[in-house]
Formats: sequence, structure tokens, C-alpha cells
Amino acid sequence: MHRPFINALLIIFMTIVGLTPHLAHATTNTQAAKKMAETVMKDNKPMPKMSNEESLAMILPQEEVTWLTGESGKFLALKREYLAAKHRGVAIFVSDLSAPINYSLDIEPLRTTINNYGFSSITINAPSLELFAAATQDKTEEQAPEDSKENMDSPAMTSPVDATPYTKALVDRINSAHKMAAAESKNIILVVQGRQVAYLSNALIQQHLRPLNAVVVIDANSALYNTQAQMYPATIEQLSKQLVQLKMPLLDIYHLSNTDIDAQMKMRKQLSLKAKKTSYRQHLKPTYSEEQTLAKIVYGWLKSLGIH
Repeated sequence: MHRPFINALLIIFMTIVGLTPHLAHATTNTQAAKKMAETVMKDNKPMPKMSNEESLAMILPQEEVTWLTGESGKFLALKREYLAAKHRGVAIFVSDLSAPINYSLDIEPLRTTINNYGFSSITINAPSLELFAAATQDKTEEQAPEDSKENMDSPAMTSPVDATPYTKALVDRINSAHKMAAAESKNIILVVQGRQVAYLSNALIQQHLRPLNAVVVIDANSALYNTQAQMYPATIEQLSKQLVQLKMPLLDIYHLSNTDIDAQMKMRKQLSLKAKKTSYRQHLKPTYSEEQTLAKIVYGWLKSLGIH
């Protein structure tokens, strides 16, 4: 087989699997793709059809790729071991809604540097956003007139029964990662970014997730307005009221992107004081250039909790 033809086939294959500049280490796995392309041509067989997650796994660090199994089947995760003299715990990471599994803003630098402080990390690939479409259709068919302001103001806006398919799948994936983590350590923390916080806040309050020692939220944001806003906090104010209800310790990391965020974070701090939530702490990260210091901040906070 001519080398130029194989190289052309390789380029086509990498395009099919959805190579994007947002994925870290995207160039480290071309040999795996090349080997598959050469095997396909040698055997004269059609290119095997892969799922989106299987395609994604091809361009992620192969030494970290792990497949976990939940109620809905297997899903992709990245696993990194601790790099310290003592294993202090396991951190489970969830990137922002629609962001890559190894999102370059905060998640990637934190999940790869927290290992230096004795924490192994499991980063899960979030469920497909297509599940939101199914939830929207179901809600349109079943919505009742009273499902409005009363539900939005309620502290517990979701339950295992009325949670969206997306949230159910997300909770299932986190619990599956927790099962793996529990086999390694009794200290398990959850790090959640962006709008994912809105879809998990009630699950945390109602303890639908397996027991956690602490939760870290990064740039916590409200739910999307066009996706079950009545079931989840649709504003930062609603989200703040839910977060202060968490029983477990909470580290609230945020960027000062505008004056509205500043006001909301002050309100959240006041709500935590009113609720006598002594295990709540905020950390302002003024710029994205401080990403490499996040692991130190998180570890220092965990150490103050006795998780070390």
C-alpha cells in the first residue's frame, strides 16, 4: 500500500473522529489512528463505526483513558494517579456544560496538578446534550399550569422522578466514578464547573449522589433558560439559595467577570453566614492566568477540613 494513500486516509479518519483545538493532547494519539487506518486498508474492510465517545477517546491521552459503566452503559473517563508520598483522596471532575472533558479553562490544569498534592483524579465525560431535547419534549407534553413560580422558588426543584434525562445520566456517571474512587480512598471530593452546578445542586441537597467529603464549584452558573428552567435554578439568585443548603463543605471559586457576579457572590456569602454554614469558603480568581495555583488553593482548603 502506498504511503501517501495511507496518510490521506489518516487525515480523513482524524476528521471523522472530530479533532478540535479545544482538546488537550490532541496530537498525542495519531499513531493509534494511523495503526487503525493501516489495519483497515490491509484487511480491505470498511471503517468500523464508532460512537462519539469512542472517537473522542482516540485523541485523548491513552494512558489516562478509562471506561466506566453506569446504568445507561459504558462511558468515557480520564484517570490520573497521585504523585505524592501519600494518597490523600480522589477528586472527581465534571467540565462545564458542552465543554470538552479536559476543558482547558480550570479543569485541565486542576485535574493534572492536584495529583502533586496526593489526590488521584477521575474526570468524567458528561452525557450528550441530546438528552435535553428529549426532556424538553416530555415537559411540553406533561406541563401543568401550576408548574411555574411555585416550583422555581422551591428549595428542592427536582427529584429522581422529575429530573431530566440529562441530570439522571449525569448523576449516574458521577456515582459510577465514585464507586471506583471509593475502592481507593475514603476521601472523595467533587469538582463541578459552570452550568453543571445548576443541574447537580438539588441532587447534592437531596443526597442522590454517593457521600462526598467536600464539593468545589468553579464559576457556578444557572441552568439554561430553554432547558427545564422551571425544574432547575434559572437565575444566580436561585442557585445561591440552593448552594448554601449543602450539608457538605463547599469551596466556591469564581472569576470576577462583571459587577453582577461580584454582587451575587457577596449575597451568597451573606446567605452562608445567615445559615451558619462555617464550611463555606469563597475564592476569587481575578484572571485565568492563575490556573496553575488552583490545586494549591483547593489542597489548602481540604487540609483545613482535615482531608489530608
